[in-house]
Amino acid sequence: MRLEPLPATEYARRISALQKELQNEGLDVLVGYSSECESGTTRYLAGFWPFFDFAGIVVPAEGNAVLITGGPESLEFARTFACIPEISVNPLFVESSAPEWVPHVEGESFSELLPRVCGKTPERVGIANWNILPQPIFEDLRAAAPRITEEAMKAALEAAEPGKREWELEAVARSTMVQMGAEGTSYPVWVCSGPTTPLSLCRSTDRPIQENELVQFTFGAKYMGYCGNMCRPFVIGEPPAAARKLMEVALEAMNYALGTIGPGVLAADVFQGYYDIL
Repeated sequence: MRLEPLPATEYARRISALQKELQNEGLDVLVGYSSECESGTTRYLAGFWPFFDFAGIVVPAEGNAVLITGGPESLEFARTFACIPEISVNPLFVESSAPEWVPHVEGESFSELLPRVCGKTPERVGIANWNILPQPIFEDLRAAAPRITEEAMKAALEAAEPGKREWELEAVARSTMVQMGAEGTSYPVWVCSGPTTPLSLCRSTDRPIQENELVQFTFGAKYMGYCGNMCRPFVIGEPPAAARKLMEVALEAMNYALGTIGPGVLAADVFQGYYDIL
């Protein structure tokens, strides 16, 4: 004798309990992933597990959860069997060997879905089932929650070329931060190159950057009252030998710190090992 299916109210209770945990952890949203053989997350939270295609679920800290399917067959399948009302299609969730007769699937990327579900672009995203999440879906998810300072740094690096003036590259970073919603910069920002790179405080000048010399970006965005900051050196071409040595040592020290940090480890011990390497 089969047991009666769980009522939709039970799935609503589970989602509500999860949302309390998200709020306690300071997370804006949780994204889960399921396949036919690893279906636990969507089955537990939405009463749905996929065949052929894949499935996911987006649970915001506040608001309604959304089930994600491929399609078009899985969309009808989910509408019939899922126990939560809102369902969205992401084309990346379509099976990897879909037959030619299956119609092209239109849907929402995470860049469209997450702001709609969360009411804003989320800052902290939790990922369930990260160990089985396919790379294309992860990249789609990561693009939906960009870090403003990091994206400004990337934009300025892409614009960098010999002859570009320091202030021009600063302008690229500033415009990127503002377009992504920054209230302003967290601290003074600058680009310094060549003879000014040893300075710990600087201003961008009219100087064109050159090949084979050290250039330093110092950018940071202020968003919702939070202040981020990044400092990154780079060279177009070959770095001077002394600069390369500094980069290698700094990278070694940073990798040591990242590999050492963990529950129960004293911050002072992490710092001391980092300092000793330098």
